[in-house]
Amino acid sequence: MIKNISNTFNHIFKLYDPKKREKIGSNLKKIFKAFNFIIFLLTFCIFKILKLKLFSSSIEALGHQILDLESFRIDKIDYPYKLVISIDNKHIANRHFFLKYQKKNINCVVVKNKFISTILHYQKRFSSITFDSFDYTANEKAKSYYLLKNKFKESNFYRLSSDDYQFGMKFLNKRNLDNKKIILLHTRDSNYRPFDKEKLRNSDIESLRESVEWLTNDNFKVIRIGHHGSLKASYDNKILDLTELNNPKEKEILSIFLSHICELFIGSSSGAKSFAAIFGKPILTVNAAPLTHALEVCSQGISVPKLYKENGNYIKFKQITDLCNSLKEKEYEYRRDYFYETRNIEIIDNSSEEILNATKEIINLIKNNNFKEDENQKKFREIMKQSYSGQALGSVSSSFLNKYERLLY
Repeated sequence: MIKNISNTFNHIFKLYDPKKREKIGSNLKKIFKAFNFIIFLLTFCIFKILKLKLFSSSIEALGHQILDLESFRIDKIDYPYKLVISIDNKHIANRHFFLKYQKKNINCVVVKNKFISTILHYQKRFSSITFDSFDYTANEKAKSYYLLKNKFKESNFYRLSSDDYQFGMKFLNKRNLDNKKIILLHTRDSNYRPFDKEKLRNSDIESLRESVEWLTNDNFKVIRIGHHGSLKASYDNKILDLTELNNPKEKEILSIFLSHICELFIGSSSGAKSFAAIFGKPILTVNAAPLTHALEVCSQGISVPKLYKENGNYIKFKQITDLCNSLKEKEYEYRRDYFYETRNIEIIDNSSEEILNATKEIINLIKNNNFKEDENQKKFREIMKQSYSGQALGSVSSSFLNKYERLLY
């Protein structure tokens, strides 16, 4: 009997793992729902007494950890509840940054236990015990863009701690890189969240080869960061690849440090660029998608969006934004691959040449300290006015818009 009870609970606990849950039968899923509701009743009582709330954002993604928590700080200065934040490695993107920088500014209770964190994660579906933070970056309200606008204008977020700076410099000294100008590189690829139905946000690391070679020849050192298991680049000998670092804390500190000291962050449509953004560093986003998210949150951000084709013809920018903005009840669908597949819309990645031209463009903008928009960039901003990133400070590559000017009008 004890063995049967143990097996039952093992099955229930498996249901808290999304990958394993798909393989469990419908009857056990019903048991999971009942079990989860019982946990909710207990959690509700405890949270009511202690005045606690879960934070609905998926802060295991860095963009949500940074932008959503920073937005909460500004939006809810006198919030009467303490947030409950899980910091095991499956439920927060960068534990070190939260504990050392963010935690002191947020009234919260920290949960370190992996099992309790997993249980609480599935309690987020109950609105009575959760603070709804989806308005910040997870839905079309995109409140973070205007809540954080002044902070991004002033780069007024955090100063790097002296021990994190020393840790990073020691790392560079060992590799004789302490006097090098650093370019930080990140690409979101198919090995990251392969089942999230958002492959449109991925970017091919090989498309950056020409840009890396040009930067290397111009005496920059390119350092790659990202998730363990990222697809390898054929030009690994030209970069320092930190994706395979095995020490999680070292990896977290270096992501913060390098984002703070880099000359430029080159990335794709992922939250990895958030550190560079809050430290006031220029950002080049290539293969930006979906189109309505193309404008960068910071003023020194330049994007190169993916293009869209129907029946072999390029679709104008306004047609795509109008299509996405027209959605009401299912407003998030345009972030999913099937939205375009079911409409026979083909998504076109940036060419290596387009990325190289944008790289040269932003290096020139940095040297001249001039990110003033030209007429085509202003026109694109006008098109984006009612879209997700309509309040953003960044712009789209001038060289890219000059090439595809016909899609603006």
